[in-house]
Amino acid sequence: MDRRDEPIWESAFYHLDACMNAYTDELESLSPGQLIGRAEEIAAAHLCYNELAGKLQGCSDELLEGLLQLDDPLKVLREQWLEEHSTGHGDEFEKVLRTVVDRLHPEHGGMALQ
Repeated sequence: MDRRDEPIWESAFYHLDACMNAYTDELESLSPGQLIGRAEEIAAAHLCYNELAGKLQGCSDELLEGLLQLDDPLKVLREQWLEEHSTGHGDEFEKVLRTVVDRLHPEHGGMALQ
């Protein structure tokens, strides 16, 4: 039996899809600068939606029921993803900046950036 024929699978998909549609409607009202400022969040939403939509067919009824209990499962997943995968980029950026400065001015190699 194909899980797509089961009402809970369909309900979970339609619920997730409605959340994604509401999210994209919200994004459409933002300015380009606001969109850029939310780029990491938007990427996380896109990833979570695509991953979950592609896996719903194999999810247990228990998991699907849990998703259906959430007002916005996409938002919950997106926020959790960001919490677990977002890191400060300060140290990484400083390393990149040092490399660029060293290439431009080799005589300043190893100099601390202030």
